[in-house]
Amino acid sequence: MQVKRFVLLLVILSISGLFNDATAQKKLIDREYDFGVVAAYWLSGDVSVDGFDVEKDGSFMLRAFADAYLMPKFAMGGYFNYIPYSSGGADFTGIEFGGALKGRFLVNPDFAIKPGINFGYRMISSNVTEDIEGLGINLSVEFQKQLETFIASGEIGFLSQPSGGNEDVTVEFAPIFYLGAGITF
Repeated sequence: MQVKRFVLLLVILSISGLFNDATAQKKLIDREYDFGVVAAYWLSGDVSVDGFDVEKDGSFMLRAFADAYLMPKFAMGGYFNYIPYSSGGADFTGIEFGGALKGRFLVNPDFAIKPGINFGYRMISSNVTEDIEGLGINLSVEFQKQLETFIASGEIGFLSQPSGGNEDVTVEFAPIFYLGAGITF
């Protein structure tokens, strides 16, 4: 329920324009901060549960992030992922938060590519097992296009969990890709 409230708050802030409009008007190179929301599709892939592979179905994913530029081509930030998915006939809900390191490469004054690596703490809950905790190591590549009042973005990346589980099982997975689109303020 708290996740839904957080997402609703982000949407309301985005629509009402409470984010600094002056920041949205700046060219990409002049920006000091990025705040964004991305809706994505997380592809299907194999999840290792105690050494046995179980296929994870494709699913919706919602990402929110905040980046601060330490210099024109480098940012540090934080992120939050909300990931409901199904695997082996069971439903799971993943919540992840962590830090990010991102580069920024300008193709032209209105278009940038931002590759990044994300390190996070992942919590997965389900009605079939105790909660699972894990280390999230993720890659993201944002494609930003400056429009008049905001930045449109596309994103491709992957989520991975090299270690995790609970007292009963280990749960790990290699990179599973996602594709998304969103807005940045």
